[in-house]
Parts: sequence; C-alpha cells; structure tokens
Amino acid sequence: MLVSRGANMIEYWQRRTLVFGTETYWGGVLPHSGRPGRVYREIARIGAELETAGSAVARAEDLTQPSSAA
Repeated sequence: MLVSRGANMIEYWQRRTLVFGTETYWGGVLPHSGRPGRVYREIARIGAELETAGSAVARAEDLTQPSSAA
C-alpha cells in the first residue's frame, strides 16, 4: 500500500474469489467459501488502524516530493 506516499484510497479488486474460469487462482477478500477468513481479517485490521490514525493520515504530506522552499 502506498498510504505513506499519499494514496487517496485503497481498493481491493475482487470481493470474493471466483469459483470458475481462468481467474480462480486470483485471491479475493473472501475465499471460495464466501466466509470471512484470514484476508478479510487482515483488511479489517488495516481499516481499523487507518480509522484510528484518522486525520493524521489525511493531513500527512508526501515527504518523497522535493520541498519547494529551497
């Protein structure tokens, strides 16, 4: 994730792992069973951490960019 570099959002491509087709090996937020598992819990934890950080993350500057005060 590039939150530390000023990302405006975090997006997860697939809500659920597909059960057929060529993309069945691409993981989703939910596994084939559709029941929350490890990935879901990790994403929920990341969301909770970002919520706790709140406005500090929203106000953070992108420190990788050169300063204009030279």
